[in-house]
Amino acid sequence: MFVADFANGLVVFNLPLTATSAPAFTIAGGGTAGVAFDAAGNLYVSNVFARTIAVYASPISATSTPSKTIGPITGASLPGFLVFDSAGNLYVADFGNSQVEIFHPPFVGGPQAPAITMTGVPGTPVGMAFDLQGDLFVSGYTGVVVTAYRRPFVGGANTAVATMALPTGGGGIGRDTANDLIVGQADGTLALIGPPFATGVTPFTVIGQTFLGGNPLDPAVEALNSATDASGNIWVPFAGDGVLAPPPPAGGANQIGIAEFNPPFNGSNVSLIGLFQTGLGLPFSIAFGK
Repeated sequence: MFVADFANGLVVFNLPLTATSAPAFTIAGGGTAGVAFDAAGNLYVSNVFARTIAVYASPISATSTPSKTIGPITGASLPGFLVFDSAGNLYVADFGNSQVEIFHPPFVGGPQAPAITMTGVPGTPVGMAFDLQGDLFVSGYTGVVVTAYRRPFVGGANTAVATMALPTGGGGIGRDTANDLIVGQADGTLALIGPPFATGVTPFTVIGQTFLGGNPLDPAVEALNSATDASGNIWVPFAGDGVLAPPPPAGGANQIGIAEFNPPFNGSNVSLIGLFQTGLGLPFSIAFGK
């Protein structure tokens, strides 16, 4: 399991995982926010400060170096979370500019502009996922919404096909095997939204703060589609010590780490392994690969 840790860099764990798991190795860095694998097994890692995406060829080890680096990205501010569509196009959620930047393969290294920049994405986008029909869903942190877009995507403003409100500020977004959207929230809960997706649809259940002690997290709970394992379990990184988070509960530690939830998701789920934390600083997103 590959974790984009904003404080520590690319943190890699061997499977299976337990509550006391420690990293197999870490490729040190700062500002690491997004991780995603392409169909060929290459790993893409974003750096919000450098405005770049480093590409690592599989298999990845402690001594791996990027085979290429996309960027600095022209017009980007804080390019973070990553996702691929079925055609191999790379999507980057830029929460600094409230836009989504799209790159078409074959990818090349060096400074460059995106092929398409979707502007005016509401609510400071921090997470993205595609549903089974290929619509793009973007979670907005400050806008407290999930917005859906349908191809073809164009440069500039794109018309939303659905806008769904959240109970509290949105974080990362993912999809389970039933095509439900799983959206992290700023209070440490997970909101589940089921199809058919349309404006006005609200979450059908919320997985509560089963281990966070009420300590909200910032900037996101990130549950990308690639963090759903082969058994349909979701792996969720929590980053609980940010500008919107109050002090930790009395006697408690900052609530950062990774938890696992097993289906079926019904609002009473409890993390199978609690919250494992060793080697993590501010985990933002997860991908499974080699």
